[in-house]
Amino acid sequence: MNFLRRFLSNHVLANLVFGLVIVLGALSYLQMPRAKDPEIKFNWVNIISIYPGASASDIERRITDPIEDALRSTVRI
Repeated sequence: MNFLRRFLSNHVLANLVFGLVIVLGALSYLQMPRAKDPEIKFNWVNIISIYPGASASDIERRITDPIEDALRSTVRI
C-alpha cells in the first residue's frame, strides 16, 4: 500500500514508469519473430455465371458445373 501511495503522489515516478513500459513494449514488438513472405493458400474459387433469361438450375447444370469440372481436372491443389 505504501508503494501505491508513493507512486500516486510522485508524478515523476509515474511518468518514468509509464515511459519504461512504452519503451519495453516497443522493444518487445521489434524482437517478435515474423515471417517475411508467409505462404497463404486459398483453396477456393468463386464462379459466377450469368445467362439472361435462363433459370438458375439451367445455368448451374449447363454452364457452371462444366466450368467447375474443367477447373477441377486441370488445377492441382
